[in-house]
Amino acid sequence: MKVTIPSLDQNGIQLAAAAYACGIVCILPLYSENGLIQLVSAKWHMFFFSTCAALVIMCVLALYHRFYQRKPLRRFVFKPSRISLTLVFMLLTYTVSTLFSHMPERSFWGLDSRMNGWLMFALCTICYFLICTLISSNQILLICNAMIIGASLSCLVAWLNLFCIDPLGYYSYIPQHARHQFISTVGNINFFGALLCLAAPYALYQALFSSSHRFWYQASAVFLLSSFLVANSDGPWLALACGTCVILLNQKLGTLQAKRLFFVGGLCCSVWLFAGILIRIVPIYAPMRTISSVLCHPLVACCGILGCAGMWLLFDKTKLSARLFFRSIFAGGIVIALLLLAVCNLWNVSLGPLNGLLQFGPQWGSNRGYVWGILVDRYYYTFNYREQLFGIGPDLVTHLLNPVYSQKIIAMNGTAFDSAHNEFLQMLICCGLFGLFFWLLFIFSHIKHSLYSTPYLTASLVAYCVQSFFSIHFVGVFPIFFVLCALTAVKKSKK
Repeated sequence: MKVTIPSLDQNGIQLAAAAYACGIVCILPLYSENGLIQLVSAKWHMFFFSTCAALVIMCVLALYHRFYQRKPLRRFVFKPSRISLTLVFMLLTYTVSTLFSHMPERSFWGLDSRMNGWLMFALCTICYFLICTLISSNQILLICNAMIIGASLSCLVAWLNLFCIDPLGYYSYIPQHARHQFISTVGNINFFGALLCLAAPYALYQALFSSSHRFWYQASAVFLLSSFLVANSDGPWLALACGTCVILLNQKLGTLQAKRLFFVGGLCCSVWLFAGILIRIVPIYAPMRTISSVLCHPLVACCGILGCAGMWLLFDKTKLSARLFFRSIFAGGIVIALLLLAVCNLWNVSLGPLNGLLQFGPQWGSNRGYVWGILVDRYYYTFNYREQLFGIGPDLVTHLLNPVYSQKIIAMNGTAFDSAHNEFLQMLICCGLFGLFFWLLFIFSHIKHSLYSTPYLTASLVAYCVQSFFSIHFVGVFPIFFVLCALTAVKKSKK
């Protein structure tokens, strides 16, 4: 009997690649197998098996089109952009660093609590090229909206956790003194902040500039932006401020976008007001800290609502230039920030509660200053030339800190550090000067390219990079950054 093999269109490959990308941005942050203890390994297993399966499926479909249907590869495989070469050089640097590592096996896999070794970066590289070479530009918004859905569900869990509702059973056994560090489906406030930094700026951009599905984007922006309160850390707030500045410096910004911005801002302040009142009535999972504790104060939230309403009326009743207004605010903010930094650090003037945020020293950033100082000293004074150029190996920072400095770090912070808590410093220590150079080149080239190809993703990339200054790679969030970078490198679909 003659068997007829169906004729598949090349769009099938694009749909399969889009389904894989949607799974990474939407399901990966939510996925878990057995609670918080095995959260990292569960997300790593999903990322590993889904990426390997996607690679096999794409290869089979490509071979089928090429050799059975006799179609040239260029019809369904797009040539990657030149900026993609930076990632190839970055992977080569990772490889050299792993080969010369003192613990090659540990560098290959990474720590059990992080899985930030060579293999995860290689999987992220495969993920990047699968998306930028197979995805159609018509599918970019679909993938970004899937990211909003995943981040929103994670935020929903975070809000429930804040009010001592633990639907997933993650945090019931965590000691009271350590609860402020853990939240949502990604397990840590820094990782939760990084997830918000990827999703919220995109939602805000679309809420301001999109002409379709405006209610969806505005509702998503309000929910994601207000959820920064639950992140309960200064790093995400700073990253959000930088991402918002990128959006407000957009050349297309006008009066309509300014009114939409203050409308969204007023709704966020309303959420914070309601949360602040509720926090004072019912018990919460962990006390509010830093900027979050200020914004959820009813008086501050009310002032925010009135301020947003006043600015909305100002732009509605006058012909004030939005671009001139926001650029003036941006310039004034930079001048004030530099002045405050100079006052705190050069003249040692105390600014009360702001000292912890503005005054650099060993205690800065929850004692990150002390750890960063140790790592910088070790890099300059104890590394040989090969280690300075190629690093000591991926995910081996813990061997520079522990057990030599463990007791003092625990005394200062309550827990030991097993990483630099700074992706850029971590890259310098683990992959050397070459690794840091190619990583910065990869980031800046994609941010620059996104200004022309996908301007709605620029703010998300900038916000994540600012947040990464206080955090580290996490398998539940880091691949999403690669997906967004790949989307900026997708070629325009030909009609």
